[in-house]
Parts: sequence; structure tokens; C-alpha cells
Amino acid sequence: MAFDFLSYIVQQAEQQHPSIFTDETKLQRHELITHLIALHLAELQDIAEQKPDRLYEVIHEVEDDWLSKKSLKNIQEHDVAHAFFNHQRLKMQSAGLQTAHLLLTELKQLDQNANLEIDGLKELLQGQFLWMQQQVQSWFWDTIDKPEYKVVESEPEPEFDQAQVTKEFNQMIHQQNHEHHEPVVHVAAPNVEPVEASVLFKLINPIVALLIIIFLFKAIF
Repeated sequence: MAFDFLSYIVQQAEQQHPSIFTDETKLQRHELITHLIALHLAELQDIAEQKPDRLYEVIHEVEDDWLSKKSLKNIQEHDVAHAFFNHQRLKMQSAGLQTAHLLLTELKQLDQNANLEIDGLKELLQGQFLWMQQQVQSWFWDTIDKPEYKVVESEPEPEFDQAQVTKEFNQMIHQQNHEHHEPVVHVAAPNVEPVEASVLFKLINPIVALLIIIFLFKAIF
């Protein structure tokens, strides 16, 4: 993966040019500078793909005015980008020029020291898109016509709703109690019609009774 040149230039801009967006909060200033420099890098990457020789010329001639105007024009042509920077519109020309000059100067020195040449510069610029994905907002990719680099955000998990969980828990308990306290239904025993004694039972019954009486009489006397 290419060096995070974007973060390096943003850091240098914040330190070397404290007057850029100085009336912003620290976080908002960082956001504005990051997106402005990212737009510069995108313009350079675009000409690197189309006219590599032109890229080398822009860097080594430090054509900061050309680069700044390209980025600012791109901002003006896209509504969301325009809205993002609009409250600083009076300072955009100065900020664009300063950041473009810093970026081109650093690239020129890097090429001279590391002997990157055109292929090395193209690789460095192309690699910045991966770093941009972590640092820019989604509208940026539409502005530079590269929506394929948008990071797909995973669907957030539903927040824990204690009140709702408590309500559902109470409903469950109520349902369980209702099931356990269902009224007991007493089923009446069916009426059984008495069955008429058989003829044999009618004959035997007096004999059994007589034998019991005789047995008791002998036992007593």
C-alpha cells in the first residue's frame, strides 16, 4: 500500500499555514483542509492517467495556480461540495492556492529525493484513494466522478431499548401467569344407568346371606 501522503500533507498544511480556515474549530478545520487537499490529489491523479507527461510538468513547474483553479472549479460544479465549503467561500481562493503550492512542492522534493519518476508518482497518487476512503465523506467520490470508491457502511445494529425490552418481558410474564391460572373445568361424571341384576345373582344372593348368618351364630354360641 502506498504511503499515506494525504495525511502527511494535511498535517503540514495545518502546521505551516495556521491562517487557513483559522476561524473554524480544530476538527472542522481539519475536515476542510483534508477535503481540499484530497481534491487536489484527485486532479493530479486524473491527469496522471490521461497525460502522464503533463503531470510531471505540473509538479516540477509547481503550477499551483492551475491546480487550485481546477479544484475550486470542481467544487463550484457540484452542489454538495459547494455547500460543504460555501461558508468559507471568501477564503477558498487563498486556501486553495496555499494547499496546492504545498502539495506540489512536496511532490517535487519527493520525486527528486526518491527518484520516483512518472511511474512512481502515478503509483503514489493512485494509492491515495485507499487512504481517502478512511478520511473523506461520501459526496467526495461523486464530486471526482469515482463513486466506486464509496465505502459501503454496514447497517447499524438496533440500539438497546430498555423500556421496550422491559415491556416485552412483562408481557411474557403476564402471559405465562395467565396460562398457569386458567380456571379448572370440572367435568361432571356421566350418569350411569343401574344395570338390572341377573337371575343367577338373584338366586345366589339369599344363599350367601344365609351362610353368613349361620357362621356368625356359631361364632357367638
